[in-house]
Amino acid sequence: MTTDTATIKSTYPLPSYQYRVQIGSTTYNFSQVTGLTILYNITRYKQSLGDLDVKPQSMTMPAQKDLSNPISFNRGVVNSTQIYDLYNWIDSIKTNVVDKRDITVYLCDETGICVVKWILHNAFPIRLDAPSFVANSNDAAIESLQVLAQSIEMAPPGGK
Repeated sequence: MTTDTATIKSTYPLPSYQYRVQIGSTTYNFSQVTGLTILYNITRYKQSLGDLDVKPQSMTMPAQKDLSNPISFNRGVVNSTQIYDLYNWIDSIKTNVVDKRDITVYLCDETGICVVKWILHNAFPIRLDAPSFVANSNDAAIESLQVLAQSIEMAPPGGK
């Protein structure tokens, strides 16, 4: 059985390393994005069927969306103009002004063209971790940002 390029492109999973992140109108390079989770709480209740010979039936139903799951973004600290951007964003909260931003994560094919995107609406930072400093290591300095979002939407590249 021969497999041509078009078949491979449409049936093989996309690599997870080919993505980009846009916070507001600025594109950032992150080494890892985790927590893009859409989760619904559930509610359980028992319902009587009115027949004395039949036990009550237990029902499980979806409830409200659970928006408490933080989304994490990790990146190497680079000496560039963006070095203070994440700090300034989380620091603005102390003045009781919450700067909510839309964040878009684009998953791209091997040529860098967006195939699907996740949009985090009205996201705001809740945690910013500085890198771990270890004198006997040559690992990159990685900072981590956690945000909460009002909603997460999955969309085609040209959509919304």
